[in-house]
Formats: sequence, C-alpha cells, structure tokens
Amino acid sequence: MFEKLGISKITPAMCTYDYDMDRLGGSVITRQYTLAEGGPYCDFHYRKKY
Repeated sequence: MFEKLGISKITPAMCTYDYDMDRLGGSVITRQYTLAEGGPYCDFHYRKKY
C-alpha cells in the first residue's frame, strides 16, 4: 500500500508500532518476516502474556 501511495520510506517506522502495541497491550509479539526488512510479508502474531 505504501508503495502505491509513493511513501514506502515510512514502512520501517510503521513496523515499530508492533512493539509499542505489544508492550502497551500486555501481549507478546512474534514474527519472522517484515516488509521493512525485505521479507516477503509481515507474519506477526500477538499472544496474551500470562
């Protein structure tokens, strides 16, 4: 989407929100790939901390 809008440079900044949401939401994020790091897709998953 960001490429189509001509603003792909903001992709890395958008990925940092994943960790903010993780910390603020009391969850744990796991992921192997991000588009910002050249991955084929973003595969993040949140799970609740116990």
